[in-house]
Amino acid sequence: MSLWALVVICSLVTALPVVGVQVLELLWGGSVVSGVTVNRCFGVHFILPMLLCVLVVGHLLVLHWVNSTGEAGGGAGMVLGRSDRVNF
Repeated sequence: MSLWALVVICSLVTALPVVGVQVLELLWGGSVVSGVTVNRCFGVHFILPMLLCVLVVGHLLVLHWVNSTGEAGGGAGMVLGRSDRVNF
């Protein structure tokens, strides 16, 4: 059942006017669904979300270090001697 779901979902790209068949062969890794296709789907459904989570955490850390105003701070608390606000 997963095989046919993969075939149907990937075949949707053939609706692209000129390059649809070439994109399908790129997704499948050949002219048929094989182990290469499964590896590519694994990469899209596992590795890509993990990469996005790492980027979000890195962005929050940078946002914590450098305020939205662009002043570099030393972490939470006072920023360059200003105690009237609290960092993110």
